[in-house]
Amino acid sequence: MGTSIQGTQSRSSERDGAAVHITVAPVSPRLLDLHVSAGYLGLSEWTIRTLEQQGILKRVRVPLPNHGEVRKLLFDKSDLDQLIEAWKDTR
Repeated sequence: MGTSIQGTQSRSSERDGAAVHITVAPVSPRLLDLHVSAGYLGLSEWTIRTLEQQGILKRVRVPLPNHGEVRKLLFDKSDLDQLIEAWKDTR
């Protein structure tokens, strides 16, 4: 899903004796698509679809004008993390 920047990139330049430093930090997406969500949880895409259909995992619906919505299945990373916590064996 898209590209991500690994690590921190820094660039500097000097103009009229003044140093300018620009730092770009990596941004981690909060919404993950079906493929990335499956990889994040270590499950198949079909299992993710089943979890969503059973209401165990809630998808994020992005509204569009004309009362439509983005068709792509998107999931909140924090919901995935909560699901992992709930699944942990407490024995």
